[in-house]
Amino acid sequence: MISQSLQAVEGFARWWVGELASMLPAGLANWFTPRADTLVVALDPQALVVGRDEAGGWRPLLTVDRAELDAAAARGAVAALLKKGERGATIRLPADAVLRRVLDLPLATERRLAQILEFEIDRQTPFLPEQVYSAHRIVGRDGAGERLRIEWFVVPRAAVDEAVETVGRLGIHVVAVDVAGPAAGVINLLPQQGGRPDGRRAGFRLTVALAALATLLAVAVVVFPLWRDAQRLAALDAAIAALRAEALAAAKLRDELARLDEDSRFLDDRKRAVPAISRLLNDVTRVVPDNSWLMELQITEQGLRIAGFSASASALIAAIEQSGRFRNARFSSPVTQGLRGEGERFNISFEMTSEGTP
Repeated sequence: MISQSLQAVEGFARWWVGELASMLPAGLANWFTPRADTLVVALDPQALVVGRDEAGGWRPLLTVDRAELDAAAARGAVAALLKKGERGATIRLPADAVLRRVLDLPLATERRLAQILEFEIDRQTPFLPEQVYSAHRIVGRDGAGERLRIEWFVVPRAAVDEAVETVGRLGIHVVAVDVAGPAAGVINLLPQQGGRPDGRRAGFRLTVALAALATLLAVAVVVFPLWRDAQRLAALDAAIAALRAEALAAAKLRDELARLDEDSRFLDDRKRAVPAISRLLNDVTRVVPDNSWLMELQITEQGLRIAGFSASASALIAAIEQSGRFRNARFSSPVTQGLRGEGERFNISFEMTSEGTP
């Protein structure tokens, strides 16, 4: 049970690292995943073939006859193949030495897959759970049909223990046991011995990746609301600026309309304040008696000024005051006697009354 739990944890870690790596640039993805070049010992009835898993596939490097496993030369040759910091090697069993099953299960079983497979050992194989090592990999998910397709590998413990003991005679520490074929380098039939090659480094990188992801999520939780509020404030500022521009334009138009209205009223008031020339001439003509005649009529802001000749200039003053149209009649200059019997020469100023103003 413990071994199956460890295997489940390892499978989840492997999947999680792969998911993280798929979202990162190539350079970072390579840093978070284990190295592809792993020292592998393939078992043969007559010999052990030592090689490496590389990007292009498995490459054999050294063949050691089983009769020479304890020889110092063989041990030294194998030790020379180990790279600096490399913990050990993976044993690769032949495909016919491992019982393989492809199972189609409900998708809901994925959470308890290790436990379910342990219960299936005595039903699907001729062994008891304590007699075998097992491993599995997920090969497909059907979300619509809610089905899970897995590839399950079972091998007798005696065969694995014998292989580990044989490889150990070369002075190699075994870190994993897998099977030749598509699952090579993917599964580990020896979970209680640790993980895959470079497992410690992979675990460290996984921890760093999870810590980095948690940090990014924490920063996102804090920064995203602030960024969203900043975007909203920027949008509000832009809207307020647009409304302010419209308000200024409206105020300018209103001031222009008020100025035009004021100018228009000023002209109307001025027009109403100054009587029509024709009416003034009519009123003055009615006031001036027949024995008087005008030579000059001047209209000013203060009133009117007339100049001419009259038989009696003082009588003209009285006629202007009594007309009801004008008031404050007065001589603007002394009255003089005209030549050749023209009468008195006068220069009179007076104002219009409210009745005389239209």
